[in-house]
Amino acid sequence: MSDEPQSASTDNTTRSVQFGWAWLLGWGVAATVLIGVLSLYLQPTFLVTLASQVWACF
Repeated sequence: MSDEPQSASTDNTTRSVQFGWAWLLGWGVAATVLIGVLSLYLQPTFLVTLASQVWACF
């Protein structure tokens, strides 16, 4: 390691990498939540319960 100060281009590269990881993590979390919600629609009892709850609102 050298005692030279970091240049602006190094800081920008580091921020780009951090932003890239945050972007990737955000899409990963969104995809996981979406898959979880959509998997509930494969369970008939969930659909009947959901329909009953929606119908009870009217």
